[in-house]
Amino acid sequence: MSQNLAQTRQITTNFPINENLYQNCEEEITENYFPETVIIDGEEMGETTVHYGLISNFVKMLELFFVTRRDVLISANLNVYYDEENGRKFYAPDILVCFGIGNHPRKTFKLWDEGTFPQIIFEIASASTVEADLGKKYLDYANLGVEEYYLLDAERENLPAPLIAYHRQNGRLVSAKIENNRVFSPLLNLEIVDENDRFRLFDVAAKEFLKTPLELEYDYERLEMEKESLESENAELKARLAKYENGEL
Repeated sequence: MSQNLAQTRQITTNFPINENLYQNCEEEITENYFPETVIIDGEEMGETTVHYGLISNFVKMLELFFVTRRDVLISANLNVYYDEENGRKFYAPDILVCFGIGNHPRKTFKLWDEGTFPQIIFEIASASTVEADLGKKYLDYANLGVEEYYLLDAERENLPAPLIAYHRQNGRLVSAKIENNRVFSPLLNLEIVDENDRFRLFDVAAKEFLKTPLELEYDYERLEMEKESLESENAELKARLAKYENGEL
């Protein structure tokens, strides 16, 4: 391996992006090499702003929901390697949740080091990934032990339905029923809800939706304004009380 390759820790290939990406990477580079980033035609794989917003919000909401759990890893687009003998065999789920392991930062996720595959996978479908999301990824995730697999169509033009869910039953990953545009996640103890214009997470125990970072920021600003208003009113009352005690009123 060249010094430059070792420093950049990236893979380049002239093949187009597709579900067999790891099979198309150069064998002499990837067979026993597990990079942090995959580069296709000189560009790192990315997502649209719609995809990014959904992924970012879900990750932040889940991180806050599990903030007291040090044994829950939540990550986005993390390379998950599942074959110690072949660095070409990996996936980078849009969102993954893995229980029973430390939530310390990682550059990659290696099945043989972690001892388990992520139990929950979210994929945000796009025109270029939908075939793999419903086909090869589904089959591989099922074989690798995924307990819950969720497909969300943020653009609402790629999947047969905007929200598709699979749960493991009797050793198989089978379709989960979507009722009233929502599905319950037994492992998360949350509902994934399709509100037509966006997807949300509902806390069944607290009977409320998890809030996005922007919503939390709005709440904080509102509380700060209310605090300032109360402090102003309190100061005014104190001033009037002082005048009253001094016989000025």
